[in-house]
Amino acid sequence: MPDMPHIEGNKLTRFTVSGLFGSLRHDIHFPRQPTEPGGPSIAILAGPNGVGKTTILHMIEGMLKLDFNPFRRVPFSEAILEVEGAPPLTVRSRDDPQFPLLVKFGDTETVLSRNKDGPYTTDQEATVTEFRANASLALRTINYELLDIHRSVLLRETHRGDILADFRSDTDEALIRNVRAIAGRTGKLLSRSTRNVDSNVMAARVRSFIRDAQINYRRFFSAGELELLPRLVSYLRSVRDKKPTREQLLAKIDSLSASNERLRSIGLETEQQDIFRVRELFSSSEIYNNEASLIVLNSYLDLLENRNKQRELIAERLRQFEAIMSNFYSSKIVRIDPDIGLTILTMDGKELQETDLSSGEYRLLYMMVTALIANRSGTIIAIDEPELSLHVTWQRRLISALVRCAAGASPLFILATHSAAISAEYEDRVFYLHFRK
Repeated sequence: MPDMPHIEGNKLTRFTVSGLFGSLRHDIHFPRQPTEPGGPSIAILAGPNGVGKTTILHMIEGMLKLDFNPFRRVPFSEAILEVEGAPPLTVRSRDDPQFPLLVKFGDTETVLSRNKDGPYTTDQEATVTEFRANASLALRTINYELLDIHRSVLLRETHRGDILADFRSDTDEALIRNVRAIAGRTGKLLSRSTRNVDSNVMAARVRSFIRDAQINYRRFFSAGELELLPRLVSYLRSVRDKKPTREQLLAKIDSLSASNERLRSIGLETEQQDIFRVRELFSSSEIYNNEASLIVLNSYLDLLENRNKQRELIAERLRQFEAIMSNFYSSKIVRIDPDIGLTILTMDGKELQETDLSSGEYRLLYMMVTALIANRSGTIIAIDEPELSLHVTWQRRLISALVRCAAGASPLFILATHSAAISAEYEDRVFYLHFRK
């Protein structure tokens, strides 16, 4: 199996489909540059009903996840997905339900059944396995999440204990499994009459983010200035000329203590006990009069400062999320809770479950949590008709809120919409799809 590059960045660069619904051709070049340095990129798909906006989102999802069922459902002749640093992924067929799917990635080609999962013939099984292995290796760092009204309803009803068969599709089955996996870590799926805080799936996702970001902040944030080794090298080169004084060290300790208070208020872990112990060391004359000891302590305090700066990235994204949600929810307050992820309160302090929210409020929460937990690169958040269930005033603020929620990461947002309110401030990011061939 050939070695494939480990891709960094937004990664998705172009999607082309020909013969869609028998005649349409769309060619979408996704933005390479984010809307702001270190921030998300935005692509808005606009066009009349029936032009293929939703189908395109499902086709991209299918190609990235190597699930070709979306191509079995609609007529098309060719679809090509281009990803930075990897060969194009191509799917071909004809407007004939008996004609197979011809898929190619790099030098690997195979033939899939048009009517069901699996190879077209049994003698294609080996090439299907090779194709999937090579493509999976190249696409493994891309995380694509498609949010649409059906999945929003399904997610909400699933963790209420009401599975709606009408909303099930092959992809939705995977969503149900993910919901059950999340719920399995936080408590059983509960009925309406017995649900409690553990039935809140969005809260569980936030809780996982808080935990995982503290373990590995690089997964979620781009912050090269916080890499420790270059800082240590710079410090060691200048240490002979910059001997720390006792007063400077005490000022660092006071600053760290204040920083720890802010971080702990939002539920992040700190080394406050270590700070207490370092302060106690200064009562020792042996430490006080020992220059080498002061240098070592200064280096350790620099390490703690660096860790706190990493945590501040997490804290700032969480604070932004709180502020955004409370700004949208005029009659409710959203608070980060490190034990359960988040809580939702009425203005008089009554705690609400996620399933107590209106359909629009729940859909907004779903979108914002997905942005909040975005990885720093390789995340694609596709939203089909985000305007559904949202008041026009919410629509106008939606994209900027998504961007703020993903602060420090560089996801690609793809929105398929009919709403002029959503795209008004991002006209340069709109791709108009037409019925012309």
